[in-house]
Amino acid sequence: MRQRWIEKKGPKCVPTTGLGGFAITTPDSIDLFLKGGLRYRAHLEDDCPSIAFYSGFYIRPTEDGRICVGRDSIHSRAGGQCEIVKIRTLVPQR
Repeated sequence: MRQRWIEKKGPKCVPTTGLGGFAITTPDSIDLFLKGGLRYRAHLEDDCPSIAFYSGFYIRPTEDGRICVGRDSIHSRAGGQCEIVKIRTLVPQR
């Protein structure tokens, strides 16, 4: 059975050192998996669909080692980039 997730209030920043993986689950966002089981959804700006990231993406390292809303972007390996406008915490639906 497939697990469903509910979005809750999230942090303004997520540490990059704990990133373990990602998934594209909605047209306007990318789910980030952290080591230890935490899961976040990074919502992208309105005119930037996440489908462009199926070929892979990267995040430019920052001095503070975090991905932050309104500051950082996700860069497509194909050349585009999208600003992160919101980060939400994902919790399993019961």
